[in-house]
Amino acid sequence: MKARTSLWASLAIAASVGLAGCGGSSNNTPNDPAPPKTHDPLPAGHGLTEGRDSTIKAGESLETPTGTVACPEDGMDCMIKVVKEINGSFTATSTGGEAAFTANPAPPPTKTVAEMQMEAYEAAKATIEAATTEAAAQAAYDDVDQTTITGEQAADLATALSTRIGEIQRLAKEENQKGALMSAHGLIDTSALTTPAQVQAAQNAIDALEALLDDPDSVDAVSSADRATYRGHVTTAQSAVDAATQRMTLADTAKTLDAALVALSGATATQSLIETANRALTALNNAISGADELTTSETAPYSDKASNAQRQITNAENAHANANAAQLKANAARLINGIKEPSDADNDNADTRFARYATSGEVTSDADVSTGDIRVSNGTNDVYLSEDKKTKVDDHYGWNGKRYTHSEPNEEAMYESHVYSTRGPAVEGKKFGGTDSATEYAYDLEQGQADDAAIRNGEINARTPDRDGTALEAGVHAAKVSFTNVDRTTGTEVFKRETDGPTRIVIPGSYDGVSGTYYCTPATGNQCSATVAASGFTLSTDMWAFDPANPENKVKGSQGALYASYGWWFYTPADDEDSYDASAFAIDEGGTISGIDSLEGKATYNGGAAGKYALSSDTGGTNDAGHFTARATLQANFSENDDADEAVTGTIDQFVGADGKSRNWKVELKASAISDAGAMGAATAGTIWTIGSTAADAGGEWTGQFTQKDATTGSVVHAPKVATGTFLSTFNNDGRMVGAFGVTTKDTTTSP
Repeated sequence: MKARTSLWASLAIAASVGLAGCGGSSNNTPNDPAPPKTHDPLPAGHGLTEGRDSTIKAGESLETPTGTVACPEDGMDCMIKVVKEINGSFTATSTGGEAAFTANPAPPPTKTVAEMQMEAYEAAKATIEAATTEAAAQAAYDDVDQTTITGEQAADLATALSTRIGEIQRLAKEENQKGALMSAHGLIDTSALTTPAQVQAAQNAIDALEALLDDPDSVDAVSSADRATYRGHVTTAQSAVDAATQRMTLADTAKTLDAALVALSGATATQSLIETANRALTALNNAISGADELTTSETAPYSDKASNAQRQITNAENAHANANAAQLKANAARLINGIKEPSDADNDNADTRFARYATSGEVTSDADVSTGDIRVSNGTNDVYLSEDKKTKVDDHYGWNGKRYTHSEPNEEAMYESHVYSTRGPAVEGKKFGGTDSATEYAYDLEQGQADDAAIRNGEINARTPDRDGTALEAGVHAAKVSFTNVDRTTGTEVFKRETDGPTRIVIPGSYDGVSGTYYCTPATGNQCSATVAASGFTLSTDMWAFDPANPENKVKGSQGALYASYGWWFYTPADDEDSYDASAFAIDEGGTISGIDSLEGKATYNGGAAGKYALSSDTGGTNDAGHFTARATLQANFSENDDADEAVTGTIDQFVGADGKSRNWKVELKASAISDAGAMGAATAGTIWTIGSTAADAGGEWTGQFTQKDATTGSVVHAPKVATGTFLSTFNNDGRMVGAFGVTTKDTTTSP
């Protein structure tokens, strides 16, 4: 509602319109005009006529730009006269009735362009910043009329849009990552952890949650506080899983220990049973010490069980040690008389103790003898020992170790031998096949054969391959035959031809180390066969062809020529009352030599030794028996070849016994002359065996032979490269050992 005020009041209250009242409180009569009164200036646009009287009848009003002039209804007409002042403003006088002025509301101020631009910018920015989706933020931006804002404001709105969209995306990413963490946490169930499957499931779930927390890309929008909370969940759950695992481990190891103790409490405890029980006890003790998530009350019963088990195992160990001592005493007594000095040759008498490699004639004439077998003669029997490829013998000081055995069917008697050998450099194989005039090829490939022949062009006869135009002996090359899909180790493999299939049976494999394909044409029927040999396969008497995948590939190379071997052999009779039989041997393959007498200077030879030993006592002394390995050293002074006290001496030391433990022993090989052909040794009182600091009386014997490593025959111009030998040593009446050695040198002593 408009405000009313008297025209006689200051018109400044009514936005600067000033009027003279049409009447007053004087004593003038109503018909007398009131004295003119001058009031405040009127602003321009007042709506009254300058210099003229304006009459407003009683009860009427006059609208002006700045308000309404009303004449009272119950009074006289109001006479208003406007007078212009010199300074351009107006004053008004009034006579007659008392007019009242009601000012119009002040009009809103006119906005500037800048103000309108700011208003549009701020409204748009507020809408963008309040948007909860990318689409809403984009729509708020798109709704802005770019002509109504400045370029700077437009750029700021674009920045605000980008910022808001980024924040919306961050919030969405945070929500998704929190959801993934929440889901992963929800999969962890530690309420029931009594079975391995439950424990594993919980562990998998823990690992999955931990993997999320460890992956920066999976939690980069999650606050550090929230991440810490989930880390806490992982720690708590892992503790529960660890505790459950430890409970099950304790129960399982205790059960295993119980079973081991039951076995140990049965018959006489064996070393194997004792070791099994000790492993089980160790496992339980480890489980107890590792049960850091369990209380002492939970682990106490298992600790008691472990203590009781330790007492039971200790008792079993003591009983086993006593039994072992008795057995070792019996073995030592049985072996000490069976250790005999090696023979120089197979004399075919009761004292013969001789060993060598089987000769080619023996291999050819005896189907049970193979190349590389060891022939042992003990005065009663001549037997051939075959290589035991399943049992590893460690190399010793660079000499290759092998085990050989022989046992008679249906008998408990057995021969065993350990042999150590040194060889020359390996020889690279030739290319597989070519023409018979090309010496770089191992085999002659067939030529000029028909397309349907049993053996065709580019193939070889796998049973009797040609080399340089000559057919090789059938059956000798079994070791070269291998089949891709055949893994049998005994018996015969049969290959059948399909009734309507090709004439030749196709079998993938390799020959002499080169891959390819075998083709077999059955002589009769529809099948061929291959029988497992000592190495490889012996092919049936059908037509066997082999087609190399690439005839330029090289066949297997051959190992270097055998220079020398040494070793021991041991015979266990079927009757437990009979003595064992043991001796040693050395075999030189380097050829005969001469010219040692012409050498000057010294050379040191180093290598290994091996053999059998027995210490036997009925008076509380040491009882020990078995096989040994040791270090061997020879010191040769070729300038003193004719002097038995100066030419060559030897030492066997660093012994390791049958139990794998070292022995503080040393055997001195007393000084010997060296013959022009390289022979050496001391046949009488030739050794001294020292145990600890106690040396036995000189006894036993030793013999050896130098051989030329880089020439099979001829005069020596450098120090011989290899020496082998045997020795028998005694420790008074309580000990005997027999062994052999093999040594080499890098010294290059030359003749004058």
